[in-house]
Amino acid sequence: PTLLEFLQAHPDDFEFEGDKVTAKPVPAPEPTPVKLTTREAVLAVQHIVGGAGGPLSIEEVESQFQLTHNGATLKEAAGHPASVFVKGHSAIFSFSPETRTVTLKAQQGRSSPSSAAPGGKDEAFVVSEFVRIIEAFGPVMYISSLCGKFIQRNSVSVTSITKARPHDFLARHPEQFLLIGTGDVTLKKFEGLAEVKSMVEAHHAHRSRAREQADHRFVAPTMTEASVVEEFRQLIQEAKAPFVPIPTLCGKFMTRHHQPVGEIVGVRPAEFLRRHPEVFSMVGAGHVALCKSAAGKHPGAANGAGAEGRASVELTAEVCRVVDEHLAGADFVSSALHDVHSLVEGLQANSFLAVQEVFVGGAAGKGLICSDVPLAEIVLFVAQLPLTNHSKWLPPMLDSMVAITSACNLHVEVEQVKSTGSSITLKLAHEHWHVSVHLSPIYDSSEELLKHMQAAPPAGRGYFETSLAKPRTALIQGQPDHVKAAMRLVLWWASHQKFSTAFTTPTSYLVELCVLHAAHEVEEPDVYEILLKCIDLFSDFETLRVTWKDTQVASYPQEEIWRPLLSQEPLVVDPVNPHCNLADANFFDYYELSRAASSPDALQGLRRVAAHVMHH
Repeated sequence: PTLLEFLQAHPDDFEFEGDKVTAKPVPAPEPTPVKLTTREAVLAVQHIVGGAGGPLSIEEVESQFQLTHNGATLKEAAGHPASVFVKGHSAIFSFSPETRTVTLKAQQGRSSPSSAAPGGKDEAFVVSEFVRIIEAFGPVMYISSLCGKFIQRNSVSVTSITKARPHDFLARHPEQFLLIGTGDVTLKKFEGLAEVKSMVEAHHAHRSRAREQADHRFVAPTMTEASVVEEFRQLIQEAKAPFVPIPTLCGKFMTRHHQPVGEIVGVRPAEFLRRHPEVFSMVGAGHVALCKSAAGKHPGAANGAGAEGRASVELTAEVCRVVDEHLAGADFVSSALHDVHSLVEGLQANSFLAVQEVFVGGAAGKGLICSDVPLAEIVLFVAQLPLTNHSKWLPPMLDSMVAITSACNLHVEVEQVKSTGSSITLKLAHEHWHVSVHLSPIYDSSEELLKHMQAAPPAGRGYFETSLAKPRTALIQGQPDHVKAAMRLVLWWASHQKFSTAFTTPTSYLVELCVLHAAHEVEEPDVYEILLKCIDLFSDFETLRVTWKDTQVASYPQEEIWRPLLSQEPLVVDPVNPHCNLADANFFDYYELSRAASSPDALQGLRRVAAHVMHH
């Protein structure tokens, strides 16, 4: 059908007035409880803390989170209260137990422009503001709500002015404020009110009960580093496996002793294990085994022995070349490109947008077409689209595209069309190829694009990456043939790993850049050596640090890399965007990738393909 026929077939959604068409209002959905993924919660808290310009108290973090998430607390939305949440993401946040304040690790080490309080505000100003807020919303307020109201009125946090936790600040002004427990506050002049009296009495009663129960609480036994070593050794032996994931080991320890390992040994578990090489042997970045001297005859050792030798063909540079030709044969590639070009024609013929240019990236555009690898990323550069605030206009526009695309003839048979919120994905009937279609505004220059990207909040920067499709594609497309062959093999390998979620699945572009980095690291840059080096990088992904120094890969000098990125680990700086870490823990959890690469059978799938090809 034409666009007009499609619209007329949906009278419940659209109405006509002459030659104009408008969408009928959509009833507001019933409010639903706020539930965030770990990644979404991390981004939300990171935006709150980063926007404060300095240390932010736990109470202020919780208050700001509630203000921006319909009153939901972090525990309701993400399963943990703010204090536990920031401690659990220590790679991103720095928590001070003394002041109970949070900063971004990327902010540490930056000198403040001035020692004066923001905007000339001082402690007396905070006192007067707190008094006015409590008078307006009291007589009793949660301290977190008080701090939230202060930020709303003044666009600055209490902690950045007073350099103290809100609770401590209130405590040093007893002539004005009366604290009720650790979470509530009123004005001293309100202490005679019945509502205040009842809350104070209830608090005192609670404290009395707590003191009575104190003698009956569980007290964890004191443990030393030596006892932790012995406990870990026993837990690994009990697992009856060649190696054990470090998080599993720490979880079992916590269950048995009611104490985190880090609190006892004072460092991260991986660092603790590395400083006892006489007992433990690290397997990649995420697993640990016992040394032979510590393990004796390990029950699981025999099962793991010889695992890599089960295939009849060992990989070499020549075997890798043959496997690559099998996975990316000329007829296969030609057929794939034909389908991509037909799809592009279908999209252009049926588009309701002012498309100025269609760009083909992904495997098809980079010369990386390979069996089981996503086929293409098609970018529609559209005139008159807003240059910012993608989250507001992009999802509804993609929903409209899905509706129209599903009803149109796209010149190729399509099994499925759906929106991801940032693109639409199509599953083609032929070979079940996957293609993603993206929308991009048109920027006057790359400088303008990067300026808007820098100004956007962290959670919104990913939308701009679509507009970088051209330089990213050109970078990979221009690599030597043996490097692109290695990329195809590693992309095929990654597509056959069982990643549990999109958050734990590496993007194709990240995989390609890791291969490119591996090619610069090996002495003999043949396909096999690059493949081995890349799998080794994956296994130790936690320590990966790629800035493209001395490689001439990046399109910018080293000085232009955004300085906060240099404190992040792991780090893979985008060679075409100095403000982007493609391995950022906010967007990618590397644990499953490291686990897959650390396995003794990591390359078994490629060996099976090699055996099939060589024997046929």
